[in-house]
Amino acid sequence: MTSDAGVDVTYYLANNTSEIYDLAKLTPVQAVKRVAQLEALVAKQPPGVTRMPPKPPSTVKGSAGAIKDPQKMSTDEWMAYRNRQVAKRQGRK
Repeated sequence: MTSDAGVDVTYYLANNTSEIYDLAKLTPVQAVKRVAQLEALVAKQPPGVTRMPPKPPSTVKGSAGAIKDPQKMSTDEWMAYRNRQVAKRQGRK
């Protein structure tokens, strides 16, 4: 946690899960020594390819329009809205 190479060691351990189990079996002093060895190991490795974040998803487009709140509709708008609902239900039967 306090290591300067903590992120690199964590990444190494995430890709080498057997090392995690081996560390769990060690005494605290042995674990510290092993982590120091891992720090030296990851320091020797060439820096990895810089990863770019994935591209953001494309804009979602839909064909349905926004529905106005029925409580804010005029009487004529609400009647048209309700008639469309009824027509859809009758069309399914």
